[in-house]
Amino acid sequence: MAFSRTGLPMRPERAFHNAPPPRDRTEFAPVRAWRACRGSVLVLAAVFLSAPSLAARAESVEATIAGDVRVTVRGCTAECLLRTSDGVLVSIGDDRVVVREDMLAINGTEHPERGFGEIVVDAGGWGMTVAIDGRTIVARSELDGLRSAAEKGNSLALNDLALRLATGVGMPRDVPRAADLYRRAATGGSAMAARNLGLLLWNGDGLPKDRAEAVRRFREAAEAGDPTSRKMLAAALTRGLGMATNEAEARRWLEAAARDGDAEAMNDLANLLKRAPAPDLRRAARLHRAAAEKGLAVAAANYGFDLWNGDGVERDRSDALGFFERAARGGSVPAMAMLGRAYRGEGGAPADPALAAHWLAKAATAGDGDATNTLGAMHLAGEVAPRDEALLWFSLGAERGHAAATRNLALLYRQGVGVARDTERARELLTLAAARGSRMAAADLAAIDAGDGVPPRIAASAAR
Repeated sequence: MAFSRTGLPMRPERAFHNAPPPRDRTEFAPVRAWRACRGSVLVLAAVFLSAPSLAARAESVEATIAGDVRVTVRGCTAECLLRTSDGVLVSIGDDRVVVREDMLAINGTEHPERGFGEIVVDAGGWGMTVAIDGRTIVARSELDGLRSAAEKGNSLALNDLALRLATGVGMPRDVPRAADLYRRAATGGSAMAARNLGLLLWNGDGLPKDRAEAVRRFREAAEAGDPTSRKMLAAALTRGLGMATNEAEARRWLEAAARDGDAEAMNDLANLLKRAPAPDLRRAARLHRAAAEKGLAVAAANYGFDLWNGDGVERDRSDALGFFERAARGGSVPAMAMLGRAYRGEGGAPADPALAAHWLAKAATAGDGDATNTLGAMHLAGEVAPRDEALLWFSLGAERGHAAATRNLALLYRQGVGVARDTERARELLTLAAARGSRMAAADLAAIDAGDGVPPRIAASAAR
């Protein structure tokens, strides 16, 4: 529960933007699979709420005064209702409601109503309503209340109003004004506003991109104790984005967040420990395991790799498969792909082609190019049926830019396997595969030019 200007826990914590920042080639996520992070296009991430929304309301508080007048305050804790000798005082931010047996006053203005039996004050959100015996006499909208509080310098209100302007929720989008309000709120001590301003500046969404200032804002929020900003700052320090690379400082921020029990920080810290000049594989594995037990799928995948390779723990590939499956069911694509490879017999696991195809299909559908190629090769070799589905998977891999799948699709056209023979189409695809990095495609092109009729072999894995 956030605190109002009076120090009472009155207003909702509406902190964050509702969609992750857009991807670009220099953005990255602090949460990543250890085996899958190299060369990936990753993105800075934060914890988001779906929209400016109300925090869970406190239970209503009630008081009965002389004359059996009942006063109910909703969306507030007991601290906002003060009983006096002849009535009650309700304090909601800067608003004051005084109720006595024969008098009701709101912010110093007495209302003419008399003889009432019930007063209900609804303090939910930034708005406020006051009703007498079921009849509303004061109704201030959420937006009006928010604007009023922001004008008076409430840093939480400034952050919330900026959020609406930045996202266009409830009012026209105005990012420069949102940035100004975030700055004012951050100056007033709001770590949430400092982080939100950092996100705007990082992505350049509606205003010039300024990653150096974005990092300064992340640091400001991190120093104020914001756990997500700690992770984002550590990520920037690790990659040298908006500042010089400093893995030692990154580790300090991750250590702080991990001590607070943040699963993503535990996972990131473990990854940092694994690639340190003096790796601490035992602690890295413990952190991966702890984060996995908190339900973080990518950490379950990483602990699976620890077990599979014997990194910091005794090698146990049977147990590793269990963690890979837990991670895969949580959406980890590297875990899905690893299960596919394992059930093809990699690493001594028991071969199960049907199960391998099941997990490879999930990984391929989720965007893993190697999985599309491997699955195509499995269908073509008859490991799983039907054989004609090789064309589907190689085509999907080619659409996603996978070099080996593009070459293999070319070979289907050259050989007329599952599709009409088309040498020119094969030539086009081989040229594309070579441009994508296939070392074998150049030799295939030379063979076509030389009139060599010997069909080359399909690349049955990610090999090129």
